[in-house]
Amino acid sequence: MNFLSVQPLGRNRAVPRLWIESQRLNRLGFTPGTPLEIRSQSGQLTLKPAILGENHVSSRLVPAGRLPIIDLASQSLLSGLAEYSGVKIVESRPQKKWGILPA
Repeated sequence: MNFLSVQPLGRNRAVPRLWIESQRLNRLGFTPGTPLEIRSQSGQLTLKPAILGENHVSSRLVPAGRLPIIDLASQSLLSGLAEYSGVKIVESRPQKKWGILPA
């Protein structure tokens, strides 16, 4: 696994929220509109592109094009991480998935 970054874990209306906004998402296969599979287990989250995923990568328009965004605001998904102020994001290749761990 390769370390990518540390992201702050925020709150929105008393619910834990993780906001990832980066061109790095494109390089890892998380382009705007891509369906995601999100799994929560053992105090970490795993995100990977999946044809039948219930969540999708969103985006916003910037001068350089579309900037991909993964916005997770879910008590059930983030409850294992809610006590931390930030999370580490690690990349696992060749599976093209991200692990999100307590920082």
